[in-house]
Amino acid sequence: MLGKIVGAAQKHFNVTSAKEARIPLPPISEQERIVDMVFSLRAETTRLEALYRQKLAAIDELKQSILHRAFSGALSAKDALAA
Repeated sequence: MLGKIVGAAQKHFNVTSAKEARIPLPPISEQERIVDMVFSLRAETTRLEALYRQKLAAIDELKQSILHRAFSGALSAKDALAA
């Protein structure tokens, strides 16, 4: 593509050059394999995000429970260390 840049004062890539440009693509089988991989990674990312959100919610619940027990006098020093 660098060979298709034209213009003396201001270099540019014109429409005609863009139409003539050849962009190498892998075979369809390789493209399909890449798409499958991307979808698989997307599914795994979604699963991990859901797990992460669940863990954050569980940590928040634990924190609220500890604070409630602490302020109600139901939390001993031994309980605090165990949590």
